[in-house]
Amino acid sequence: MAVVCALTLVFNPIYFALSNTFMTDVPFTALAILSALFFVRHLQRGSDADLLVGTIFAVIATLSRQMALCLPFAFGVTLWLKHGFQGRSIIRAIFPLIVCMVILAAFLLWQKITGRPPTSNVRTDLLWAFITHPKQIRMAMIFVSWSSWGMLLYLGWFLSPLILPASLHQRPEPNSPFCLPASVALFVFFIASAVRLFLAPSLIAPPFRSFLAHSLMPSLMPGGDSIIIPQGIGPATLRDIYILHLPHLPALPSVFWLLVTVLSLVGAAILVFKTTRSIVELFPKGRFDRANTNGPAAIFFLLCAVVYLAPFLLSGVVFDRYLIPVTAFLAAFLAASPEGRGFKMGGAQKLAATLLIAGSGVFAIAGKDVKPKDIDGGFEFNGWNRFDDDKIGRMNNWAINATYVIAFGEIEGYEVVASYRYRHWMPPREGRIVVLKRKAEK
Repeated sequence: MAVVCALTLVFNPIYFALSNTFMTDVPFTALAILSALFFVRHLQRGSDADLLVGTIFAVIATLSRQMALCLPFAFGVTLWLKHGFQGRSIIRAIFPLIVCMVILAAFLLWQKITGRPPTSNVRTDLLWAFITHPKQIRMAMIFVSWSSWGMLLYLGWFLSPLILPASLHQRPEPNSPFCLPASVALFVFFIASAVRLFLAPSLIAPPFRSFLAHSLMPSLMPGGDSIIIPQGIGPATLRDIYILHLPHLPALPSVFWLLVTVLSLVGAAILVFKTTRSIVELFPKGRFDRANTNGPAAIFFLLCAVVYLAPFLLSGVVFDRYLIPVTAFLAAFLAASPEGRGFKMGGAQKLAATLLIAGSGVFAIAGKDVKPKDIDGGFEFNGWNRFDDDKIGRMNNWAINATYVIAFGEIEGYEVVASYRYRHWMPPREGRIVVLKRKAEK
């Protein structure tokens, strides 16, 4: 089961794409997984060494992204559920969260003193706004319900290699008392899906219908433009596609996205059913079953996923790349749940994040004397070499002096100095990457 969970994450198309960028999604996920593994070891064995190592990884992950606070929070709640109000267990429960928050506060204070303000605190600010303004709770619930459906589709797609084969071999007993709540949750999901797909678009005014149909309520996957785009694994961040919107990349066939949408719906339905049933089994008669040896691990991973997602759901925007850590948490939750095969640390310790670093050999043709500031190599190359907090520069991919441009096709005002062809296997075709140089002014 640990091997299947690892492969489900590593072969995720978003995980692969983000491994080739300067963004921190993949290293953050790797740190979160390592922290979670040591926290679970403590839950199962009670080793303080595991608690300390898990806390260290949680601190490092928190300094990368504040959302890592979900790890010590979930650990504290789980340890409290397991041991109750016992003196030493309470100290152990709150220790990781206090350490992470103190170090994060010290880091933010250091940034402020040294004139290095964080570039983005959007999710934190939104969450704090909802906490401090109770009147916005109603709007927050609308955002949550609106965002949850699309999020479930993506998670159903990402987790389908794990949950679909298991569902074919492990059919629930129809007379089980745990099936009724799960069946009700599944029915609610189907009703929500029908409303979202067929009824909601007809209630929107025509001027906004085309925008919402593309960004919030697409008829087919993918839902909105992020890593997964209609052309496949993206984002296509080279200048000709990302900024100039030139039609140099054809979209994948609609039949493909129809199959992905069906797979996502089926996977989401199974995920809703299995998650609801597992929660009911973990809390028989409304109380946590402490006799369940895999119960603490399952609750921990489920809490990690829920707490991590909360700020994104409240903001109403959940990009597909935000779901990579959740995919890992839910895969482990399903493995540790009562109907799973259990979460054994011996195999789980072999789970590791693989960082795939793609070479940038295409830039060598521009000549040894060409500096990175003279090359517009797209969002990833420019962000790695010339990132700053200037909003205008960010909108232009930090392309200050785009003498050379890497693109999928020709751009007016530039000449092709090199061309590299590649095979595209879905659908089968031949594409090319070109190196362009700005034409001399006459």
